[in-house]
Amino acid sequence: MKPSYSGFVMAAFEAVFLPWRRRRLDTRLAGAVVPADGRPVVMVANHVSWWDGFLLRDVHRLLAGARPLFTIMREDELRRHGFLRRIGAVGFDPDRPATIRDPARALEERARHEDIWVSFFPQGRIRPSWARPLGFAPGIDFLLRRIGPATVLPIGLHLEPLSRVAPTAFVSVGAALSVQDDGTRHDLEQAVTLELDRIQSFIRIHGEETPARWPATMERLPAPDGAAARGVRGGDT
Repeated sequence: MKPSYSGFVMAAFEAVFLPWRRRRLDTRLAGAVVPADGRPVVMVANHVSWWDGFLLRDVHRLLAGARPLFTIMREDELRRHGFLRRIGAVGFDPDRPATIRDPARALEERARHEDIWVSFFPQGRIRPSWARPLGFAPGIDFLLRRIGPATVLPIGLHLEPLSRVAPTAFVSVGAALSVQDDGTRHDLEQAVTLELDRIQSFIRIHGEETPARWPATMERLPAPDGAAARGVRGGDT
C-alpha cells in the first residue's frame, strides 16, 4: 500500500490527542536544529516505548513545518490502528526484514516529488534505553539506499518517572549526518547511543531536578560524564 499523509487529518487527530497526551506524559526536547541542506530527512531513534512515534512527531512539528512525515512501524500494530495510515504510518514486519523493501520503494517515489521526513526505529521492537548494544537491524541501510542522499537525525529517547505520577520523556537530537553510501548502520547506532548517554548522564547528575535543569530546545546536552564515556552502563554489555 502506498504511503498516505494528510496534513488536515494530522491536525484533526492532534487537536484531540495532544491534550490527552500532555496529561499522561511530560516531554523535554534538546538539540533540535533545522537541517539546512534540503534533502529528505530520516529521523533514526531507539525504540523504548509506545509513545516513540509521537515523540519524533514533536521533533518534526518543530523543525519541518508542513513537510509530510512518514513513520515506519510494525505491520501488526498498524492493522490494529489503521487510521494511522492517514497520518503517514507505513507497515513492515521486523521478523521478515525483506518486507522493508516495499515501503522503502514507495518512500523513494515520494522523495522524488516532494520534501519528506521519515521516522524509523531500526531496533524493530521495544528495548530498554540502557540496553547495549542497541542492536540496529540492517533495514536502515536498505531504506537509506532507496531514498537516496538523505540527512539523518540520530535521536535518543528515554522515559523516566522521577517525582511525577506521569513519566517524563527525554528527547536528545544529535547533529545531522549526511548519508550517501553503504555501511551506515553501525555509525547511526553509535550516534544514537551517544544521545542516550547524554540523557542518562544528565539524569545521573541532576536526579529529580532534571526537568528543571534541562537545556533549551535548540541547545545540545553536555557530553556524557566520565562513567558513560568509559562505557560503564547498566543492562546489556
